Amino acid sequence: MAGPERRSRRTVIGVGFVVLLLLIGVMGFSPLFALREVRVEGAGILAVEQVVDVADAPMGRPLAQVSEREIAERVAALPPVAEAHVSRGLPDVVTIQVVEREPAFVLDTHPAPTLVDAEGFTFAEARETAGLVTATAPADPETLRGIAAVLRETGDLRVDRVEAHSPDSITLFLPEDRRVVVGSGEDVALKMKVARALLGATEARFIDVTAPENPSTR
Repeated sequence: MAGPERRSRRTVIGVGFVVLLLLIGVMGFSPLFALREVRVEGAGILAVEQVVDVADAPMGRPLAQVSEREIAERVAALPPVAEAHVSRGLPDVVTIQVVEREPAFVLDTHPAPTLVDAEGFTFAEARETAGLVTATAPADPETLRGIAAVLRETGDLRVDRVEAHSPDSITLFLPEDRRVVVGSGEDVALKMKVARALLGATEARFIDVTAPENPSTR
């Protein structure tokens, strides 16, 4: 009995293997599984059409021959994109999931303001600036990273605008013509803790916390 059962099992496995090869062949080369549609999810700053154009997905190619990695790399090269994930879906769809960069503040640039993320990366024209602080600063990554680091630590402190001429000269402008000179983005948590304490304890319009252990006011 054992012999016929083993032969039967081998036959089933063999047939299954042949069927699998046929399916791979069909999916790999048949026009029934050719790419006909590209879907984009997660785009907000970017238009869907921009993503599709840059993705340059090979329409009409059998889905099994479409490279997810190559499409993802092309989309990830778009400045507003932090991550891009691509998946194939039977019978004829490629889906591109876009994760866009989060704006930390707006850089005052000409002819239009620019969005900047927490890493100091400028990535898109700012069409909507509500809720974002505007900074006047050189567009070098070190200065922009420092501004983003300072703004992360401001908490509920209202900041009207930021100015910086270098990475070591970040200044916050607050309501009622008050300002806080923060200096660089180093030790920013301590600097902002000291600044908030002084803002609550004094009516000084100028607070310098570049050396947080020895702040000054006037």
